[in-house]
Amino acid sequence: MALMQQAYPNALTAERIAKLDEIGFTWSVRPEPYHAWNKKMEELKEYKLCASSYKKKFGNTMVPQRYQKNPQLGLD
Repeated sequence: MALMQQAYPNALTAERIAKLDEIGFTWSVRPEPYHAWNKKMEELKEYKLCASSYKKKFGNTMVPQRYQKNPQLGLD
């Protein structure tokens, strides 16, 4: 649907879109970007609360690249 909103050529006509909408077609299987961003922000806040001893030891609260509790939160 995003490509259509950006006016990219598409084989889906308005009629086909309406038919898909009628049967409850799901247009996106991924969560909205802001939901994903907010989720990661909450995970980062949780990490920062637990990282006070880490900060005392290393002088920062950057998430280690291989943070085992949440590997996707780690730095690349």
